[in-house]
Amino acid sequence: MQLIAPISTHWVLFVLYAVLILGMTGVIGSGMGLQNIFHEDAELIGRYRDRDRSRIYWNSPAIFGQASAVAFLVLIWGFAYTLGNDAGGAPERMSMGTTVALQILFSAPISLAAGAFRLTRAVGPLQEGEWWRCLIGAAIGVIGAFAILGAGFVVSEAILAACPTAGRWAPTVGLAVPSLAVVMVVLGYRKLLPVMALVCLLALLAILYALISVVPGYLQLFAIAAAAIVIVLANGWLAQLVGLEAPLKFEIPGIVDSNGDSHYRRGRRFDLTAADGAAPPGLTGLDALRVWTQRAEKVKSRRALTADGTPAPREGMVDPLAALEAWHARVSAHQGDKPKLVLVATSGGAYRASFWTALVLDRLFGLDGAGELAGFRDNIRLITGASGGMVAGGYLAALADVQGTAPASIVAAMERDILAAQDLGGTAVPGYPYPTRYPIPRDSLSAVAQQLVQRDIPGLLWPFPQRTDRGTVLEDQWTSLDRPFSALMAGEAAGWRPSIVFSPMLVETGQPLLIGNLDMEQIREDIYGETVAFFDWFPGSRDHFKVKTAVRLNASFPYVAPAAALPTRPYRRVVDAGYYDNYGVDIAVAYLSRPRLRDWIIANCSGVALIEIRAFPFPLPEDERPGWLARGFQWLTTPLEGLLIARGSTMRFHNRQGVRRLRDAYREITGRDFVVNTIFEVSSKTSMSWYLPGRELDEMRAALDHPVNADATQRLLGFWSQP
Repeated sequence: MQLIAPISTHWVLFVLYAVLILGMTGVIGSGMGLQNIFHEDAELIGRYRDRDRSRIYWNSPAIFGQASAVAFLVLIWGFAYTLGNDAGGAPERMSMGTTVALQILFSAPISLAAGAFRLTRAVGPLQEGEWWRCLIGAAIGVIGAFAILGAGFVVSEAILAACPTAGRWAPTVGLAVPSLAVVMVVLGYRKLLPVMALVCLLALLAILYALISVVPGYLQLFAIAAAAIVIVLANGWLAQLVGLEAPLKFEIPGIVDSNGDSHYRRGRRFDLTAADGAAPPGLTGLDALRVWTQRAEKVKSRRALTADGTPAPREGMVDPLAALEAWHARVSAHQGDKPKLVLVATSGGAYRASFWTALVLDRLFGLDGAGELAGFRDNIRLITGASGGMVAGGYLAALADVQGTAPASIVAAMERDILAAQDLGGTAVPGYPYPTRYPIPRDSLSAVAQQLVQRDIPGLLWPFPQRTDRGTVLEDQWTSLDRPFSALMAGEAAGWRPSIVFSPMLVETGQPLLIGNLDMEQIREDIYGETVAFFDWFPGSRDHFKVKTAVRLNASFPYVAPAAALPTRPYRRVVDAGYYDNYGVDIAVAYLSRPRLRDWIIANCSGVALIEIRAFPFPLPEDERPGWLARGFQWLTTPLEGLLIARGSTMRFHNRQGVRRLRDAYREITGRDFVVNTIFEVSSKTSMSWYLPGRELDEMRAALDHPVNADATQRLLGFWSQP
């Protein structure tokens, strides 16, 4: 009983360990790929099987994951013991050594089993020699745990020698000091694996819990409040106390004025209160609506109009209609006077969405090369979407050349860039802060995890802005996208490069922030400020703001990527486009619905293909009835379930209705099915993470031949063959 009694008293510590074990087995977090960071990738074994085999051991998640997990047990059982020991003194400390050592030895096989065996289908196959490396890691962890325990005794003795009355808290602090020292040393390692970063984070939480627990009960609340005050002071309040403009912690690169000076510099933020269509602060209800409407009318009255009453194209932006005309002039010579028009809308979902989008496009480009979809690649005119899908969309737009071609394989181009970013000996990203433990073609998680744990979390206590954060580290993975938007503009206007529109959401207002070279007023006449065009606010940034940064902002799903703030007054935070539309359909429908564009498309094209690429299938409504236990708690769970379901369902229903209305409008004018909507979706168990193992990429590649996607391909081929 003495071995398990602490569980009921200090259950928080054991919850932390349970999170670790359940994540390792894939019971929790499998949708986010948590289990993958604990186990070896086949890429590691294949790369070093025949050369420098020792690197398998030096770079093994199995070894270092097991070592970290087992060493973590000394904090779980050690703190549970010391926090339950009120007397202190030498006999108790001797008892602690024996008891905690036995608890560690009896618990170590739990993590060993979780790592060395596949307890759920979410975990990939065991690699060659991985079981042996798990055993080595567990042994190293036991040695490390005993070393920390011994160091804890030494520190505890020193505390008691200096303060004999410190019997109650000396053992806890004694164990916390060497544990914290070890965590700091590990966090300072430049080649930190994600699994070690996770264990270090859990260890810091355990140490914090233990130190707060030894504080007298009436002071614990004050200790927590003091920590919160330090964080608040370091994140803006300190500057405001001395009358300065609060600095924005994470700065988005490339947002500069016409002189090239950063808008983040003091006094250079864009004033939203003076912007057209912005609601003035301090007004609510009818007063705000009246002023908002008045401003909108002023905006409308100042706009130059064309002969048909639509806003005139603006200088310095790509006119969508002129770009279509330039494209038509290029392709009509070999496709006829009425080519097909293609739009691509891709969904979010980290590298699951990125590589699924790339796989689908590569498959369709292959059919183009074979003549079955002749001209398909040249006819893609607009790319929209959310989060990870727009990584592949960015590659499609950025790598197009004047001949209208794209890379032979978008998948291969993305893999090459990620490897180049990981390679310290390369020149793709000069000064890149994080070497990789071992090069994996689809691993951007290691660098993000390193930045998060080693710099961003400690940065909460640092009152100054960070020029590098996990968002900038993530975007540095995509070296082909390291190009300003101005470099894409000429190709878009000339009709040989597809246009791309990113649409991350502003947290404070819920508005989509539209980023791209297209003149969005020609697509969405928006006098009421329901959307925001990035380059309207920051016109001087077009030569400096990079495509890779727009992709990252479009995929900023906290907490993996930070919610960065724009340099505006008041500031606006930017998050993932998936908060507003996770499928990219809304902007594509708006583009095709604009009367000026619609009429031209009908007159000059033989049809429109709207290609939807979804990283997740649309679920059908469930007919299953909840069980008796679920029904008993529906009074409690229904509001939260409704809130969570509404976000995804509202997008899906809105998109379906928009596409249906669009098809009906074109059918009413042309008398036929002018717009064809084809949907490619993957329902594999592929995780949603910035790390994609090769076996999961193979799962998605196999999904290309799933009946749903085969039918979509045949439908597209049938549409393409129509005159």
